Amino acid sequence: MSNKSFIDESVMYDELTMDLAWRKKEVLNLSSSIIRNGIIDKPFLRAGIALLYAHWEGFIKSSTESYLNYINSKRHRYCDLNRKIVGMALRKEIGSSFKSNKAIDIVKCIDRLFESKSINRFRLSFVVDTKSNLSSIVFKEIIDWMDISDSKYVSSFILIDSQLVGMRNRIAHGEYLEIDSQEYQNVRERVLMLMDNYREDICINVRDKKYLNSR
Repeated sequence: MSNKSFIDESVMYDELTMDLAWRKKEVLNLSSSIIRNGIIDKPFLRAGIALLYAHWEGFIKSSTESYLNYINSKRHRYCDLNRKIVGMALRKEIGSSFKSNKAIDIVKCIDRLFESKSINRFRLSFVVDTKSNLSSIVFKEIIDWMDISDSKYVSSFILIDSQLVGMRNRIAHGEYLEIDSQEYQNVRERVLMLMDNYREDICINVRDKKYLNSR
């Protein structure tokens, strides 16, 4: 995880906004090269999908880690935080005896470890694992841990799997793939929208302090 500590909300918001902005700029700059003199440059379409996937995975990973680092900087006690955040911190201790990676399953085990750590200061050394293949299943696991609803995302899960991740994997493995320019534009706009939504949801979590224990 990054060593940066976000002291206040505004710094956190600015960091997420700047991180997303440069990624968007790079994607849009490449997109502008796809059509030259009225001719579609097909290799740029394939490159566009590969770059779009890289920023999809990169932004979800970096923004999630920034959020967790922000929580670290607050130096709350374990007992102050919600069970999903605590579950992230205790996954290694749970992992040796518990095989599931699902938040709902691990949260059930937290109480067994919680008493001994409840008054300790929270510290999370956690690297978000996208499995180098940020499919809808992996993304759903991440937002479950983050206590973010999937309502803004679920309608795009098929697109993520079949058009973004699926096409990127074929391109990365050297397959020749015909991509329609309209299809690329649709995938690009939807994925950038998902990244916008994720930034917004993290900002809401920070604003509303959803990482705190509501009990």
